[in-house]
Amino acid sequence: MARTLTGVVSSDQRDKTITVTVTSRETHPVYKKQFTVTRKYSAHDEKNSAVVGDKVVIAEHRPFSKTKTWNLIEIVEKSKGKVELKEGVISEVKTEDEKPAKVAERSPEAAVEVKPTKGKLAQTTPSRTVRSHDEDLATHPVTTGARSVSEKEESSKLIKKAVKKATKKETKS
Repeated sequence: MARTLTGVVSSDQRDKTITVTVTSRETHPVYKKQFTVTRKYSAHDEKNSAVVGDKVVIAEHRPFSKTKTWNLIEIVEKSKGKVELKEGVISEVKTEDEKPAKVAERSPEAAVEVKPTKGKLAQTTPSRTVRSHDEDLATHPVTTGARSVSEKEESSKLIKKAVKKATKKETKS
């Protein structure tokens, strides 16, 4: 009987081939500490039925190609779906190591997204919502990283400009 493994499909980009990630716990022979080992296997999927996130069972098989020596036996559990991040959230994550004031200087439109709400303007960012523009701008995540008063004023001016641009676009529409 062939050896079988259970894992999660991490890629289905290739035709009739899936990449399965198998995670297991192993114990170090000398130090007796447990650690997690993750291995990837290329498996043959004849019907292209498995998608990313599915839990599958694969079995050893004679080689299909140089790297593909496993065959898809069954799909144990279908994936629930994907979570996709919006472009603004991705840029916030990528620029986390930078100071928030620098992010606003580079592109104020990306740092602040403006939405109208019942006569007041609301600034929405991925991390915090400020209810009205009249509140103290120091609580806004864009200005919390500023060091001096002049930098705070400069970043608040950039925010005000972004708000004005957004309101002009809304009134034209």
